[in-house]
Amino acid sequence: MIKVASMMLGFLAALSVAGAALAEPMVIPLYNGLAPGSEHATQTELITPGPGNRIIRNVTHPELTVYPPRPGSGGGVGMIVAPGGGFHILSYDNEGTAVAEWLAEHGITAFLLKYRLDETSPNPVMANVQMMKYLAQIHTSPGGFPPVSEGERQANADAARAMILVRSRAADWGVDPHRVGYIGFSAGALMAMSVSTSPDPAVRPDFVAAIYGALRPGLAPGADAPPLFIAAAVDDQLIPGRSLPIYQAWVAAHRPVELHLYDKGNHGFGMDHHGTTSDHWIDDFGHWLEEHGWMVRAPAK
Repeated sequence: MIKVASMMLGFLAALSVAGAALAEPMVIPLYNGLAPGSEHATQTELITPGPGNRIIRNVTHPELTVYPPRPGSGGGVGMIVAPGGGFHILSYDNEGTAVAEWLAEHGITAFLLKYRLDETSPNPVMANVQMMKYLAQIHTSPGGFPPVSEGERQANADAARAMILVRSRAADWGVDPHRVGYIGFSAGALMAMSVSTSPDPAVRPDFVAAIYGALRPGLAPGADAPPLFIAAAVDDQLIPGRSLPIYQAWVAAHRPVELHLYDKGNHGFGMDHHGTTSDHWIDDFGHWLEEHGWMVRAPAK
């Protein structure tokens, strides 16, 4: 009986740990009340469902979803995750939830940012046309950058607000306010560059990752810019070669930077697997985090 009871206690303890590890993430609003500049917005947020591939449009109420690390694995590090989508959509799972879950599994408290976007038609076909027109400007605009839209301005404001909010409430989540990073994909990476080059230290992350991103003209890292990890694919057909100027800017500023250019992967590979070397970007990112002490190195087997 004693042996059976002991086994049952062990089983229940295992269930308790597993249950804590799989606790639902917590959603918190980014602002107290309506987001500044969106007080009169009338569009309705829309979600296109799909297994592991949800797309979100017309966000006017930005929020953070907090993913606590697996119990016992946290090291006081937090990281904001900003998915991409050309400021018209959010690739919410491939570049959002999957990344946040990976960070939490590796001991980092993740904060998935649902930020504001340009308004698009409720008709999905028309919304797609609007986005294609925007993306076409990348190839026709001088310098390859479309004019800054209202959605991009609001998204950058949300990125800055997210940094301030996480740091101000860091103790609530067991995070060191001086160990808060930011990872962005495509449009989210543009936001990463916005906060990382900000003259305001309150919104600059302590470390940053730009995944198939770009650096808008006029932005440049300062002498205290955060260490940077960059990943992109050589065959990126949307913004080919845009990671190199980011790398060169950080080198010129004498700031730590690491660049990974994968032979194949195109644009938007995220956490999906395509049978290319870009499938392993997250592993390279993990090694970089370990090297800098932002992720606890797993014990050798």
